[in-house]
Amino acid sequence: MSVVGNIQPDVLNDLGDERGREDGFIHRILFAYPDRMPRQWTDASVAPEVLRAASTVFDNLWELTSENSSDEGERAPVALPFTHDAKQLWRAWITDHYNEQEAPDFPENLAGPWAKLEGYTARFALIIHLARWASGEPVNAKAIDAASMACAAEITDYFKSHARRVYTHLHATPDDKRVLTAVAWIRRQPQGQTTARAILRAGVAGVHTSDEAKALLITLAERGYGACEEVGAPHGKSFRFVFRNMHPTPDIKE
Repeated sequence: MSVVGNIQPDVLNDLGDERGREDGFIHRILFAYPDRMPRQWTDASVAPEVLRAASTVFDNLWELTSENSSDEGERAPVALPFTHDAKQLWRAWITDHYNEQEAPDFPENLAGPWAKLEGYTARFALIIHLARWASGEPVNAKAIDAASMACAAEITDYFKSHARRVYTHLHATPDDKRVLTAVAWIRRQPQGQTTARAILRAGVAGVHTSDEAKALLITLAERGYGACEEVGAPHGKSFRFVFRNMHPTPDIKE
């Protein structure tokens, strides 16, 4: 059964086993953790033709399962193979997926969710392909083609990027959370740059003194988020931090 819902980042750790065991539950969750968007009122709504099209997809899928029903009404599962081209894409994707996990710098805490993504990607391909058929595309409903497999790989890449973000918060120490708060704030600044003075004025991550602000930026640099430097300013030296890139690989200590 599929379940869709929301959870606050601060309580993500509650999804794990309270004894710290790896029971695999959280690895089965596909996380979407988008950036916060400014709230704006809108009168936009889903167009009626879109709702009708979506309803048609579900109706056609239901009729497809009915074709495989027994006299007693039980629906028998049907296996859909890959076409030759889709199988080639699957082989290439799964090879890259395995190589990614064998890399020396692959985070250990991602091994569990990455193992589940192998099966999810095949399911994505199946869902996408049958949805394309049900929406009226001229595709063969009995075999998954390369276009559906390519879309499935893109969806998995999306969930991988968000899993990396979510698992950064899992088992994070208070110091880790201060770092993540600072990173999120700096990313919103022009060109991903800030100074210790700006950090102090904004009270980012609870800093109260210039020394605390400098120490926080030094910690960000030590964890690989960017670089610190002293630059000239109208009233003396300024301690500035610059992101090495806008999407660094965090170093969270468990």
